[in-house]
Amino acid sequence: MRIALLVDADSVNQSETEEILAGTACYGEIVVRKAFGRMTSLATREAWLTSNAFAACPALAPPGKGTADIMIGMEAVRLTERRAVDAIALASRDGDMIAIAKFIADYGIATIGVGRKDAAEEERGIYSYFVRFLGAGTANPPAGSAPAPADKNAVKAIRIIDKAIEPKGEELMTTIGTHLSKGLGKDYKELLGVKTLTKFLEQYEDRFGIQQRPGKASATPKKVVVRTPGSG
Repeated sequence: MRIALLVDADSVNQSETEEILAGTACYGEIVVRKAFGRMTSLATREAWLTSNAFAACPALAPPGKGTADIMIGMEAVRLTERRAVDAIALASRDGDMIAIAKFIADYGIATIGVGRKDAAEEERGIYSYFVRFLGAGTANPPAGSAPAPADKNAVKAIRIIDKAIEPKGEELMTTIGTHLSKGLGKDYKELLGVKTLTKFLEQYEDRFGIQQRPGKASATPKKVVVRTPGSG
């Protein structure tokens, strides 16, 4: 899936943008990367934006006014009407993206919303997909919380699991583990910061689910990993 990622740099800081970038990449190839905001917002992260192939789009406005969200909306409309991408990710804290998300969806293009990990179900339900970030001003999670989506190993693990599930819509937990061992190494659980594969999958319950399949005769039921309905 070809994705455009549009970021409101006035409301989303650099650490959050790092998480959003990695989380969005789990859904496909990001072919358009643009950050909108005041000159001051863009200047403070110029090196990072450049190294991550973002186009910086200054949103000029009188003092006290912000136009980044308006510019994001205009760019989203342009991309939508040209059908330039398969999905558009709207990264903003302002909550002003609902109308434009509905407009994009009307054209049959997928939408990717962005919000805090505790975002309300109603907010998440507006979008085709949803990327959760910690939103704590740091790319490192506090003790006891899920690893940040910006963890490159977590992103790679999600892609490996997606690929394994794709043919049949589900795959045995043991087979998923084998794929992860080959892709990330035998110590993949340590790399992902979890003790079990189940714990990792639970962190992405909006994307993956675990179900039981009955075994033959008295055999122990087998666990399979499935894609959560509506997650793609």
